Amino acid sequence: QPEIIGCYPSTILLLAHEQMAGRLNIHPLYIGCSAEKLMEQDRAFISKAFSCPVNDNYCSTEGGEVAMLCSHGHLHVNSDWIIAEPVDCDGKPVPDGTPSEGVLMTNLANLVQPVIRYYMSDSITMHSEPCACGLPLPYIEINGRMEDTLEFSHDGRTVQVAGTTLFLSAIDTDGCETAQIIQRSPADVEIRVLTFPGFDREAVKNEIRQKTRRFMDGSGLPYVNVTMSEELPVRTQGGKMRLAYKDF
Repeated sequence: QPEIIGCYPSTILLLAHEQMAGRLNIHPLYIGCSAEKLMEQDRAFISKAFSCPVNDNYCSTEGGEVAMLCSHGHLHVNSDWIIAEPVDCDGKPVPDGTPSEGVLMTNLANLVQPVIRYYMSDSITMHSEPCACGLPLPYIEINGRMEDTLEFSHDGRTVQVAGTTLFLSAIDTDGCETAQIIQRSPADVEIRVLTFPGFDREAVKNEIRQKTRRFMDGSGLPYVNVTMSEELPVRTQGGKMRLAYKDF
């Protein structure tokens, strides 16, 4: 019976469906979401399912707490310690109200390791017009940075799986440094693994495959084909790695 829950929106949304179906019975006082885009309709559904406030924030390792949700549903930038500059594909500024290709993040609060104009591949839209909540800080819409919820389907039945669940299961395996989950079709998932030095890569991959197979079977997904790739996890140009996503 947690009093406070902090989690990915995709994960708490799955739990909200379980709560509404009567298979889960928890009563948190507050839920805070982060790391993925939280759709307004999802926020309302989660709040209804758990009968508590659901807040949202936009944060990053480099920028810290970049923006927080106000009572009118706007993510206001903490512009007294964060500078967020929306840019196009050439790194040039985009005007307010225009979706960006990326954002340059400067963290004014980090005095130990300053981060200045660090490029992140998040698409945001900046707004400077007044907000009815009264906060004078600009606010942003988050268009990107959304880890995909994987959807497996067979014979007209669809099952949703939080990609982070498979990722966390993989990295909880001895010898696994990191992993990347890629859904290739409604019934196929590929797992890429990077192992620590000194570990048998094939043995680590085999253990992860067996754990994933057990998870799929236990989730009513015996038809999903699990493939352990020979390729290593791939990072974006900015150095980040998508933990789980669909590619088909």
